[in-house]
Amino acid sequence: MNTSFDVRLWQIRTLKGAKSDTFQQRWRVGERRQPFAATFATYDLAEGFRDQLRAAMRRGEAFDTATGYPPSLTRGQDTAPKQEGPTWYDHARDYSAYKWPRVSGKQRASIADILTTITSTLLPAGTTRPAEASLRKHLKHWAFVSGPTSGKKPLPQEVTATLDWVGANSPALAVLDDPDRLRGMLDTLSRKGDGTLASNHYFNRRRAILFNTLKYAVTRRRLAANPLERADLAWEKPNALQKAEEVDPRSVGNIAQVESMLTAVSYVGHWRGPHMVAFFACMYYAMMRPSEAINLKRSQCELPEQGWGRIVLEGASPVVGSSYTDTGHTHEDRCLKQKAQGATRPVPIPPRLVALLRHHIAVFGTAADGRLFRTKTGKRLDTSSYRLVWQQAFDYGLTIADRDTPRLRRPYDLRHSGVSLRRTAGIPSRQVADWAGHSVQVLENIYSKVLEGYDDRWQKQIDDLLKD
Repeated sequence: MNTSFDVRLWQIRTLKGAKSDTFQQRWRVGERRQPFAATFATYDLAEGFRDQLRAAMRRGEAFDTATGYPPSLTRGQDTAPKQEGPTWYDHARDYSAYKWPRVSGKQRASIADILTTITSTLLPAGTTRPAEASLRKHLKHWAFVSGPTSGKKPLPQEVTATLDWVGANSPALAVLDDPDRLRGMLDTLSRKGDGTLASNHYFNRRRAILFNTLKYAVTRRRLAANPLERADLAWEKPNALQKAEEVDPRSVGNIAQVESMLTAVSYVGHWRGPHMVAFFACMYYAMMRPSEAINLKRSQCELPEQGWGRIVLEGASPVVGSSYTDTGHTHEDRCLKQKAQGATRPVPIPPRLVALLRHHIAVFGTAADGRLFRTKTGKRLDTSSYRLVWQQAFDYGLTIADRDTPRLRRPYDLRHSGVSLRRTAGIPSRQVADWAGHSVQVLENIYSKVLEGYDDRWQKQIDDLLKD
């Protein structure tokens, strides 16, 4: 345990509330940048707590730099006596339950993940703090889950112990009304678990969930105003987060490289690899997302014996985890991304994909519900299964030089390569965006650098026009 005799007390401040005010005592221990805070329902309670801190300082007690408290206030426990007002943990669970019926399974998982990060950051260190991996797992998959079976089954003993500890040690919700503490939280959200800076998109999503959680606190009259809207917050986003979400041109494969990978996939195992050749081909030749290919049925495919065909996409089945679906299944059936319920997206497909799909149906048939792609036992493909096949094929599907680059390293790079193929062919952006299922703005932003290597081609086209 790290301790320090360097303790600084700040004046008690009043936090204005919709119905009543609360009173907060802040103090700093050692070189820690963020101050500690305790919030109370009355000024007398806050003043009494301040007197206890002063008495500990006069007695020469060493304050814990992790929890902020002296031994006289933490003897037999890891934190000070429970503070007044709702805790962050209780409020976060309320918010998670409120959002559950209003968002998709993927959004539920995202909310649970980010609330877990915030909660873990706010909890004190101490000898009884659960191991970080267990703490995050139990929060994400139990505390912030509100599905149909939630609360109907008894929690495992280890989960109960973890969540009881969290409930007993969570700080008051009002700690996030402190600018210094909130700035520290934003710093945490700007970095990934390994300490490196997160992407701009990832940080914005995290901040949005924190903002909405605090906005819900205002709605429930637990906070007077959203702390993230304070004029004195003065937090600046790291410059490295300002980068646009762009496709790395080095990850995009050409036709020969993609076909070489499809051939390599066909040699992975006796059934899995050959069965997934057409699956991966759909991601390239039809620019399909994995969740759309997983959901593809025979009835959606127009496959003539010769010439171009067509796929009419009707929905997707993203893998979100059984904890976050209403059915308890790992996949969630939902509408197409950025489309209304029942909307479709027709995509013309070249003869090469038509032939691969016809061959796939002739050899492997379909599932009982008409799905083209499945496991050998008839279940839906999951992310780990097709990623493993791709990884195994990657070792001999590309040249040694390409294997040392980001070229087609992820299955999703097939979709990027398919979009890039059409852009290179000169198809208007509006048409490519419609086929790919996103906006023109997204197309221009994320693929802005993919065409940078085609200067010679564009110059040749201009030369041909000038010769005429």
